[in-house]
Amino acid sequence: MIIISKINLNKSVIPALIVAGLFLPASQSYAQESFQSSLRGIAGKISTFLTFRKPEVSPEDKTGQEIRTRREAVEKIFDLTKLEQADLLNRLSGLKDLNDQQKKMRITLTEFVKENNNGLKEIQSRLENTDRLEDIKKLASDFKDWRTLVYNPKTEKVVAFTFVFQGKNILSVAEERLANVRTDLSEHQDALTEKNEDAEIIFKKAESEIKEAEELNTQARNLIMIALNNALNPAKGIKAAEKEIARDIADSKAFTEKAMQHIRNAYGKFLELGEIIDYAN
Repeated sequence: MIIISKINLNKSVIPALIVAGLFLPASQSYAQESFQSSLRGIAGKISTFLTFRKPEVSPEDKTGQEIRTRREAVEKIFDLTKLEQADLLNRLSGLKDLNDQQKKMRITLTEFVKENNNGLKEIQSRLENTDRLEDIKKLASDFKDWRTLVYNPKTEKVVAFTFVFQGKNILSVAEERLANVRTDLSEHQDALTEKNEDAEIIFKKAESEIKEAEELNTQARNLIMIALNNALNPAKGIKAAEKEIARDIADSKAFTEKAMQHIRNAYGKFLELGEIIDYAN
């Protein structure tokens, strides 16, 4: 039996859902568009729901409208969950240059995500066979609890893993760009003349930024692997393990964010070097 809290259909529901982390906006454009469309649909249902309180609506009409609106709101959230599920699998499959251990972890996390299908099938079945208002309210409550207790913890781990290793992919591109800039500077060395010293200083700063990013990303990758191995194969007390896992996941994301800032700084230096080369030509 799936455990799932009531969806309070009020004016603040959409920002509250987003702030609470109920939804994970997908990174791909198709998923983002569908996500926004679904949110607009939910907003429309909420506006309709607010009219239930108007005195001119009969009790019978009010109940019928509430059933339809609550059902459609749950259906929208269900559709969003399926979009999230697909996005998580796409993120995992899109990772590149993983070593053997990391590939095994990706396989494990992929199966981890696919386990959600059983819960989604039960929710869908209940949606298709629920007509009473109290049953729909219970379904909404169960669905919310399932997302909170089962779905969101899995999602957090997968997102952390993909975030860190997508960071590695971005770093690889930056390293390639650094090598290309080194080649460009070498080819234009004679033309740079008095700007040569400035270019060398700026290049060393860019190189230093990339090196900092490499070190941070290495720490992030090591931490996320430790965290996920502990999460999937807990050897310590549950409370202690949960705290350590949460800390390591948070730290791995923080290291990745810092690495991304160093990469942005490096690209700023690349632009400065590009201007110097253009000026020399």
